[in-house]
Amino acid sequence: MTQTQTYTHPNSTTYRITQILVLIGLIVLLLTIPLQIMIAVLFPQAMLFYMSAIITLLFVAPLLLYLVTTPTVSLSAEGMTIHPFIGKPHHLTWDEIDRVAYYPLLPRQNHEVNKRLVVGRKRYKPAEGIMLISSKLPQVYRIGGFFAGERGRKIIALTNRTHTNYDYLHKQVIKQTQTDLNDS
Repeated sequence: MTQTQTYTHPNSTTYRITQILVLIGLIVLLLTIPLQIMIAVLFPQAMLFYMSAIITLLFVAPLLLYLVTTPTVSLSAEGMTIHPFIGKPHHLTWDEIDRVAYYPLLPRQNHEVNKRLVVGRKRYKPAEGIMLISSKLPQVYRIGGFFAGERGRKIIALTNRTHTNYDYLHKQVIKQTQTDLNDS
């Protein structure tokens, strides 16, 4: 690999719009939690606002997962650069990737009946993906590890639904990390 190759979302406009909407939802949730607690403190008869604040806090995790799990990536001979929607890019050398495994949060083929009908049987391709586990990623990536069953390890995911030219991306990552996914 002599030059840097960037792998973005297949439909970048849809990706940007959904990321902005999720970010707005996250901001709204984070603003309403203190307000709910304040209402519960100011009005003692409104005790349900404490429970409402806790439930609202639980909705933050899936929104964070959506924002950080499958970022745009660039590959080079030295490593991978992660371009999150919010924040600055993070560079990982190939040695800093601890493990590569299949990404368990993708829908199975039998769960995508409607997508198969819309796309058509011949054009439908099942969801595929891998996750890269690295302790060198920023703390926010722990949320992906929590949901993926990695006990809070920091992960990013590369999937055929969220990255262009996924087959080539997959081959390059496996080659550079010298991983055999059958061992995972």
